[in-house]
Amino acid sequence: MTKLPVFIVFISSLLLIQNSFGTARDFHSNNGQKINGSVIKYFEDGDVLIKRSKDQQLFRISLDIFTENDQAFVKNNFPPNHDALPTFNRPLAERDLAINAQFIDRIIETKLRSYNQRPGKEISNETFLRRAYLKIIGRIPSLEEAQDFLTKRDRKARGQLIDKLLASEGYNKNWYVYWADILRAKTRVGNQGSDGYPFVRYLKDSIAANKPYNVWVEEMLASKGPMWERGNGAVGYFYRDQGMGLDNMANTVRVFLGTSLECAQCHDHPFDRWTQKQFYEMAAFTHGTGSVNRRNDQLNELNKLARAAMKENEEDRNRIRNAFDYVKDILSPGLDDLGKGQINLPNDYQYDNAKPGEKLEAKTIFGLVVELDENLQEKGSRASYASWLASPDNPRFSTVIANRLWKSAFGIGLIEPVDNMYDDTLPTDPKLMLHLEKLMVALDYDMKEFLRIIYNTKSFQRTAPAREITSKDSKDETLPPEVKWVIAGPNPDFPKRGAAPYFYQGPVLTRMSGEQLWDSLVTLNYPDLDTRINSRTPEDGFDRYVRFSQMSAEDIFEEVMERYNSQNANRNMDMAAKPSTPLNKKCPIKTTRDADPSITAKNEKGETVAFCCNGCKNKFLAALPPRVKQTQMAAMKSAPLNEMCPIKPDRRADPSITAKNAKGETVAFCCNGCKNKFAAAPPAMVSNMAKSMMNGMDKTPTGSMDSSSYKRSGTPTRDANSLRASEVGDPAPRGHIIIQFGGSRRDQIQVSHKEAAVNQVLAMINGYVEKYLVSNKKSHTLRKISEGPTMEEKVNLAFLAILQRKPNTTELRDFKDMINKLDAEDFHKDVVWALLNSHEFMFVQ
Repeated sequence: MTKLPVFIVFISSLLLIQNSFGTARDFHSNNGQKINGSVIKYFEDGDVLIKRSKDQQLFRISLDIFTENDQAFVKNNFPPNHDALPTFNRPLAERDLAINAQFIDRIIETKLRSYNQRPGKEISNETFLRRAYLKIIGRIPSLEEAQDFLTKRDRKARGQLIDKLLASEGYNKNWYVYWADILRAKTRVGNQGSDGYPFVRYLKDSIAANKPYNVWVEEMLASKGPMWERGNGAVGYFYRDQGMGLDNMANTVRVFLGTSLECAQCHDHPFDRWTQKQFYEMAAFTHGTGSVNRRNDQLNELNKLARAAMKENEEDRNRIRNAFDYVKDILSPGLDDLGKGQINLPNDYQYDNAKPGEKLEAKTIFGLVVELDENLQEKGSRASYASWLASPDNPRFSTVIANRLWKSAFGIGLIEPVDNMYDDTLPTDPKLMLHLEKLMVALDYDMKEFLRIIYNTKSFQRTAPAREITSKDSKDETLPPEVKWVIAGPNPDFPKRGAAPYFYQGPVLTRMSGEQLWDSLVTLNYPDLDTRINSRTPEDGFDRYVRFSQMSAEDIFEEVMERYNSQNANRNMDMAAKPSTPLNKKCPIKTTRDADPSITAKNEKGETVAFCCNGCKNKFLAALPPRVKQTQMAAMKSAPLNEMCPIKPDRRADPSITAKNAKGETVAFCCNGCKNKFAAAPPAMVSNMAKSMMNGMDKTPTGSMDSSSYKRSGTPTRDANSLRASEVGDPAPRGHIIIQFGGSRRDQIQVSHKEAAVNQVLAMINGYVEKYLVSNKKSHTLRKISEGPTMEEKVNLAFLAILQRKPNTTELRDFKDMINKLDAEDFHKDVVWALLNSHEFMFVQ
């Protein structure tokens, strides 16, 4: 084999690069010469091994001698054929964990030395404790958790804490928020109140199971079948962009391959090499997923029956349609189309490389070319697309996820932005980036184990740079061009003067996210926060799917119409009982007093009469003939027929929370949530509830759960102020402190932010902190602080609970002086309030 230097004049014919499925291709050098051959290997140092066609001779050539287009072809079709790391046994043994963490440290320290820079100092246990909790599980530690860790003197304590946090429920909740922001997971996607919930549940289950990243992504892209089938929520990935198939393709490439193709959807990309035709060739893989609605015999027959019913009753057409939506909203969402791998260009296509409306075959634009399966009818193009995208052979797939997780730990990615890579994009440290890619593959895309290695590095456990980190000025000639990030100089007035290159001397200082802030505040009240779950989730949708899918269209039709007729009868009854405008202005009993229009009864003619008070009303009713009196009393609200709630039989019913059953009888419930479930339940289910309620048998409502049903683990609660951000809502409600501090509305990809605003100050001064924490007599942390035996101990406990450290001598003296001036018994509340409004609490060091 011949090693050719960069400057050699070589090549006399066309250069052919051939991938595993490829055909001949011309390759040109920058000086206009050519070679004809095939690529055998692409090395991680930038060389390419070519076999010349005419004599089969091998040449190792530096890739940078070729034209930009030819370099791009190699980079995007051949991942660096480096010597892959052996697949690791997981979890990593302690020795293997240390070796891999130390290797990353050596790469970083070598890079820093080459620029005469030093890594930051090792952080204290107090700072590590706070950083580990906020980065790994998204909240500060509770007072007890802080005390437990800081009393340990074992040199392995940090590693043990990392393992404990990675294995906790807090990790699942924190990383769900991270991925929900990227994947725009919302409970409500369209007009239906909970149609996005299956995808939300799928994400939570996948993270809790630590599903390998490539498996998880492939499941979403190749998903099929009914969306509300238990465990099949991956279909929700396409449902999230229902009716927008092209946008879904652009979102997919951006999220998982770090490349922005949006521009190429309408025209050739103005800043990159992608053409509109290439975009449509990619979109051909998933074409047909736009509607995300299933079509089967059961649904077709049910639609026919529903249309016939609506035609017979034109006046109530909309109400009948809504009655059937109760079923179709569960049975209809899903994917039956596996993908045919074809798409037509738009009719207004304007380029010369294809005709308007021309049919295109699916074709990939990154990595090794994907050939559609021979038996396309069975496999479908989406399965081919999924296996191609989530493959280690795809040059950008491993890069993007390794870069995202590195950024989550250090605050700045090796490639920025993380989702807008170009052919010539280079990471801040190419050697480190390549190693992280190999590490991700060797770990079989185990994200938790990958993070475990990063968190155990010395680099992650070093101090954050004391000054601001910014992108290097493109006009700055004092620093080499490969430097992308700089630490501001020591003079605040001239931050660029004396600026030093940033190569991950330590994680950057960042403000808490909206979710981290909320979870940290609520932790102070509820140490068991991680185990609390929202009891108001639409889990019943999965059970409704099981029930309806086992019924015939005729049976479903009969049940829906029975439910509709029952609701219609109750509506008519309510309308009849609704009082009309009183015919009098003066009370008929005490004629000198004005009548109160809200206190009424019916006379013998059925007319509405008003009274000045309930005493006069009762006198009026007592004087009525017996027949009229009985009719009026029947129209009034009767006593509930049950003492225990029919939805939650172990709870006592509240007689003030009632509804009518199909027979017009009054049923009481323990809460409005159960009342709403009862109102929404099919008549057959209501009947079973009534039987259970009356005879004490079968306390679980028939049809509400079956043997295969799955319950979320944790302590259910309705109190939104005692739930983590991942349980509050998807997304958090408008005006919530999470949204005020930059939490994502999840309308676009990863739009959460940490920008400051005036309303954030107000929220901390007199919002949740004042109302639900400082003034909360039941606050766990406030109670623990108040139990401190001395003033000094109370201040120490407050610092430990909020900042995870003890006060220094100056801080302790200042707080003592303030407390003496306050002369208040509950001074500890003022200490807590002051610490929560400090910059130190708001930032992650």
